[in-house]
Amino acid sequence: MNSMVRAAIGGVCVGGGVAVGAYSGGWFLLVAVIASLFGIGLVVGDYFRSLSAVSDGELVPVEVDLLDRSPTLMGSSPTLVAGTASPEGDVPFRFQASAKLSDAQVAEVVREGRGALPAQALGTPGSAPVTEHRTPRLRAPAALVAAGAMWTTILLPPSGFWDLREVATSLPAAVSSVGSDERPLWQWYDDALAHVRAEAPDLLNSILEITANESYVELKVYLGGDRTRVYEGRTRGWEVREEATSLRTRDTFTSADLHDFSARDVLSRQAAQLPEEKRQPGRLEISRDSEDIFGVTHPLVAEVWFGDSSDTRMYALPDGTVAPWWRADDLAGALEQVGAALTARGVAADAAVLNSITLGRSGSSLSGSFGLEYSRDGTHHRTVATAGRFTSPNDSSRSSDTPSFRLADVDPTSLTRVRDDAMTRYGIDPVDRATAEISITNWRRIDSDHGEEIVIEVDYSRAHGDSAFYTLSGQPLSG
Repeated sequence: MNSMVRAAIGGVCVGGGVAVGAYSGGWFLLVAVIASLFGIGLVVGDYFRSLSAVSDGELVPVEVDLLDRSPTLMGSSPTLVAGTASPEGDVPFRFQASAKLSDAQVAEVVREGRGALPAQALGTPGSAPVTEHRTPRLRAPAALVAAGAMWTTILLPPSGFWDLREVATSLPAAVSSVGSDERPLWQWYDDALAHVRAEAPDLLNSILEITANESYVELKVYLGGDRTRVYEGRTRGWEVREEATSLRTRDTFTSADLHDFSARDVLSRQAAQLPEEKRQPGRLEISRDSEDIFGVTHPLVAEVWFGDSSDTRMYALPDGTVAPWWRADDLAGALEQVGAALTARGVAADAAVLNSITLGRSGSSLSGSFGLEYSRDGTHHRTVATAGRFTSPNDSSRSSDTPSFRLADVDPTSLTRVRDDAMTRYGIDPVDRATAEISITNWRRIDSDHGEEIVIEVDYSRAHGDSAFYTLSGQPLSG
C-alpha cells in the first residue's frame, strides 16, 4: 500500500479513536483505544518497515572505499557506502549512496574491502552522490499527512458527531432503551441502594420510597418527626436535600424487605405480559400501599408505569410476585383470572356459589378488569381486580339467598360469540370491541319482571350501543 495512503488511513483511525473516547466515554473507551492503536500501527509500522527492509537486486562486485553506518535496527540500517562497482559485462563506475544493508553484507565488504552488493544499493552510473542519511527526511511527508488526517477527523465533523451513546442505546433491549442522560429503571434502583449503603447505611432501615425514572432516581428516608432526607441521583452525580413529610414510621420499610426483589427481573416479566407497544417502562415506585393485598395490611408494593403515555400500570410484591395482566377483549384470559381469585379464596370452580361476574375494561386503557360476587357460609363477598394489579380485599356484607351458579358453567367461547353478536346488532366498530361490559348474573337482578335464570348481559353503551341479553349457552333473549 502506498505510504501516503497508509499515513492518511492511520491518521483517520487515530483521530476517530481520540474523538470517540473524548465525547462518548464509558465502554466506548475500549473502541477508542482499539481504533487508535490500529491507526498508530499503520503509520509507525510502515515507517519501521522502510527502515528494516534490505536492499535487493542482482549482486554486483564492488570495491569499497567508505562505509558509514547508523546504529543497527532490526537487522538492517541505513549505510553510507562509496566505492567502485564492476557490473558483469559493463563498464565499472563510481558510486556513493545511502543503502539498506544487512549485517552480513556489511561484514563482507568490511573484512575484505571488496565483495558484492545488491544493485538497488548502488544506484545507477552517473547518479548524484549521497553525503548523508536521509531516511527520516524521506518519511516527513507521510508523517505530515498522518497528522493532518488526524486533526481533520477530530475537528471537521459537526458537534455531537462523535457522541455514540445515543446510537448505542437505540439498539433493541430486553427491558428498556435509554438516551444519553438516561439509564434503565432497574439500574437506577440498584444504584440508589448502593449509593445510600455507602453513604449512610443506617438510613436503609427507614426507607419511605424509592422512585426511579428514566433520567433520575430518588430514595427518601425518614429522619423522624416530620422530616425526610432525599437522595437524588442523576447521570451528573448525587444531590441530598431535606424536606417535610406527612409520612411516619409506620410507612417505612428496610432494604432487607427487598432482599428477594430484583427490579430487572420484575420489569422483564411484567413487560413480557404487555403488548409490544406498551413494553417501555417509564417509572418504578416502591412504597407501602394504603390497600390490603392478600390479607397484608399496608403492604409494600412496587408499581411500574409502562407505555409512552404511562397509561398502563403494573404491581409487584417484594418477593418478586407480579400481578397478572390481560387485555380487556381477552375474555378467556379474564375468566382465568376470575378462577385464580376463587382458588386463592378456597372456592372450587364447580362450587355453585357465584352470584355475578362482571368483565370490563380499566378506564380508557386496553387493560381488562373483573368484579366477582359469591356467597359462602351465608355471607356475601365481593372483590374486584384490574389487570396489572392484585385483587382487592374481600368486601363482606349481609347474608344472601341470591341464586348462584358455577364458574364451570361459563364458557369463554360462548362469551366471545355473544359479544360479537352484540357488536353486529348495534353496529359497533371493531376498534371499540373492548368497551363492552359483560355481566353474568341472574335475570331478576337486572329486571325484576323476569325469573331467576342466569343470563349474560353485553353492555355496549360506552360505544353508543345498548345492552343485549343471552342465555349461558349463547341464545339471544332480548335487547
